Amino acid sequence: LVSAFVPLYIEWSNQSSAQDASSHTTWLIYFTTIFFMVLTLVCFFLSPIIIQFIGYGFGPKEKQLGITLERLLILLLFIDGAGIFFRGMLHARKMFFHLYVAPIFVNITIIFFLYFDMGLGIYLLVWGFLIGTLFKTIYMAIALHREGLHFGTTLPFDPPKMKALWLLAIPMLGSQLIANSNVMVDMVMATILPTGSVSILRYALRINALPIQVVITAISRAIFPFISEVAAVGNQEKLKMIYKYSLILLGFLTIPITCLIILLSEDIVIILLKR
Repeated sequence: LVSAFVPLYIEWSNQSSAQDASSHTTWLIYFTTIFFMVLTLVCFFLSPIIIQFIGYGFGPKEKQLGITLERLLILLLFIDGAGIFFRGMLHARKMFFHLYVAPIFVNITIIFFLYFDMGLGIYLLVWGFLIGTLFKTIYMAIALHREGLHFGTTLPFDPPKMKALWLLAIPMLGSQLIANSNVMVDMVMATILPTGSVSILRYALRINALPIQVVITAISRAIFPFISEVAAVGNQEKLKMIYKYSLILLGFLTIPITCLIILLSEDIVIILLKR
């Protein structure tokens, strides 16, 4: 949704004004909040079926814990979904400081809960995620409000604008489902392996994802609104130039990082997980 929204927001701003673009975005915020609320409720009631499928190899005790945790964590879908276009507006407006500071609230809240242990066990992490995500969404809303977003709409609901968003988003949704299904299959298979296999696989995936998020995702997000602006005005030559030099930059950064991770993989795991 964010990837589909950013170029559309820039197009709306260029065609009319930033105020009109914000008005259309407000309608999107209203509708997605309702959509994710309904989806959260559906997933809440379907949690036993979801955990039965994902936790294929778990015993009854682990499955029951999974259902309980899922029913709490599914609230993330509503909290994060309600603020998804806040993230999109920060991205489109190139407010990168706020875009990258906001997720820190999740980490800070989790660390705070763990430091002041209240005997809640794994539920400390759950409540840390939920409350931290709420703080993240509130922070993004405040940052945008200070930049002039008033969460009101001066324009009537425009169905073609909503249709344009979904026409862009649905193909991306399909590609994301395909990409993430590989990870899901691995996790399901790991549940029938010895205890700890799911955690080991999850840790390995997170460690491998770290350089991708720090380097590739950061650069891609920073470049994306500039590419969208150039594409909106039809400047093909500048678009090719940005794309070419972006690939060269990513190559210079990712090839050495890949080599270092291969050479130092054991040391990285020891530092992060075997203290």
